Amino acid sequence: MMDQESSRPRFTSPLEASRNDEYHVLSGLAVAGLVLGILSAVALIEPRAAFVAAAGVLASILALWRIARRSPELVGRKAAVAGLLLSLLFGSVALGHALTYRWLLIHQTRQVGMAWFDLLAQGQPQAAHQLLVKPNDRQTRGNDLWKFYRADENRYKSLEHFVNEPLTRTLLALGDRATIRPYATESFEISRVGTVVYELFSVTFDRDGQKTTFLVRLGARRHPDAPAGGTPWQIVVADGGVKPEWEERDDWLTSS
Repeated sequence: MMDQESSRPRFTSPLEASRNDEYHVLSGLAVAGLVLGILSAVALIEPRAAFVAAAGVLASILALWRIARRSPELVGRKAAVAGLLLSLLFGSVALGHALTYRWLLIHQTRQVGMAWFDLLAQGQPQAAHQLLVKPNDRQTRGNDLWKFYRADENRYKSLEHFVNEPLTRTLLALGDRATIRPYATESFEISRVGTVVYELFSVTFDRDGQKTTFLVRLGARRHPDAPAGGTPWQIVVADGGVKPEWEERDDWLTSS
């Protein structure tokens, strides 16, 4: 009797079936967060793609919030957590790399700028002019630069024009009586031909017993194809007596 009863099929009521077979929905945001977390690895190569990691963090957090509110109907918590961790990992590494690269660009720009000022303070405009020339077109170190410029009329005219610039004449006249210091980094321009960093330098000297300071804006471009052994930087902008970019913007807003 007991064997016959146990062999009979057990009838499951609709209420029990609904309890045992709950309906689950996979969160689309969790999947999107995971995909974005994986794609955020691109930011390691291209820092400007860091927005992918930011989108992955946002999508994953939103997915976790919705899953917590609609559990157990909505599932996908593991995917959302994985997406969040990947986005945070790749995003933080890319951010650290970008900040380090920015610091190196600023540091190198200040180095080439200070070298340019030092050459003018030493009365060597021909050597300072070389930093205005593309790295591939510069004269080899150790050669007579005056002879190099005198040998070509166009080069000599370019040097003559540089020496007659008001900023160059002022710095040559001040010599080592001027104190040069990096003041601030204004902006960056990133393009296929190279990155340009705009840096401000303060020039301080004594005039009639009083300290006088003016600012010089130098724009330096980094050439990725520069030959080894020399600086890859070229000074493309040299303006004296300038105001910081943010002060010029404030003056424009005030006047308008």
